[in-house]
Amino acid sequence: MNEHLLNQLNGEQLANPQISKLVTFLMEQWAREKDHEIKQQLLRSTVLRYADAESRLAEMNRIKNRFIGLVAHDLRNPLVSIRGLSELLLNDRSDPLSSQQRDFLTTIYSASNSMITLVNDILDMAVMEDGRLKLQVRKDSLSRLIRERVKVNTILARRKRIALDHHLSRIPNFPFDRNRISQVLDNLIGNAIKYSSDRSRISVSLSRRNGTAVVSVSDEGMGIASEDQAKLFSGLPGISNEPTGGEKSTGMGLTIARKIIEEHRGALSVESEVGFGSTFSFTLPLEVRQCRAT
Repeated sequence: MNEHLLNQLNGEQLANPQISKLVTFLMEQWAREKDHEIKQQLLRSTVLRYADAESRLAEMNRIKNRFIGLVAHDLRNPLVSIRGLSELLLNDRSDPLSSQQRDFLTTIYSASNSMITLVNDILDMAVMEDGRLKLQVRKDSLSRLIRERVKVNTILARRKRIALDHHLSRIPNFPFDRNRISQVLDNLIGNAIKYSSDRSRISVSLSRRNGTAVVSVSDEGMGIASEDQAKLFSGLPGISNEPTGGEKSTGMGLTIARKIIEEHRGALSVESEVGFGSTFSFTLPLEVRQCRAT
């Protein structure tokens, strides 16, 4: 419209100060409108490109997770066989092993067990990143499960002369995924053992608070610096602490544990001070409607 108006004006009219001022105003307005139009076009184009890139990235991530899952699954079967056979030979009393043979088999068993842990963590991470983690929620006794996992982990604790005990309040049975919560407990208790010194103490407690079951695992270990606490659940390296007995760690366990607890509509947290140990706690809702179940 502004261009049409300009074409209608002759040189004498343009020389008129008032008309000239009006023309200048109209040209500036026209320029602003064009500039706004161009910016809107660029914004729409950028949004469309971003949406397309995000969609392609999500699809590539899904493909990556499925590929990792397939590879990890194929690796797991032979590793389980290697661990099983080495354990069988170590426990076979009918044909005594030499000291060197026993050392070799112990190394094979330990290495294969560590690899299985890594592969299992990779499988879990791939499932969780792909949004395929499903809980098998059934009514069960959390206190009974804690006693069971404490008993199993006592074997590891005794190797470092660590006292492992539990203090459990009475809580009625409620719905949760027994296998997944067992995985969380093993991770928290196992980490406490890994990062605790000989002759120290680890305590597992269960209490009830505001409609939730609260489980805490406390140790007398080295503690975790505040700057490292934020990294604990990232699945990335960077924690300065090292296991006290040279144990191995994938670094993914706590990330997986937090995801499992969050799928239960609970929360996993840590309280720690360098030199005074750490307490990892998680909550589980006592009502099934609060859980993500299959």
